[in-house]
Amino acid sequence: MATSGMDRKIKIWDLRKNYTPVSEFKVPAGASSLHFSSTGLLAASMGNTAYVYKVSTVIMKLNHVLLC
Repeated sequence: MATSGMDRKIKIWDLRKNYTPVSEFKVPAGASSLHFSSTGLLAASMGNTAYVYKVSTVIMKLNHVLLC
């Protein structure tokens, strides 16, 4: 499970284990939406920007800004 909040962190949790995050990383803003892909990537939307992270290594793979 992944969570994000006003502390500008995304935390990855393994709910089978104890109640501490297994991974945690800083992001530019609190994510309004998070989604895991079947390939292990995590998409996070922050305002008009979408970020894609590879969770196992916590490396940002893609950054895309939507312009209106």
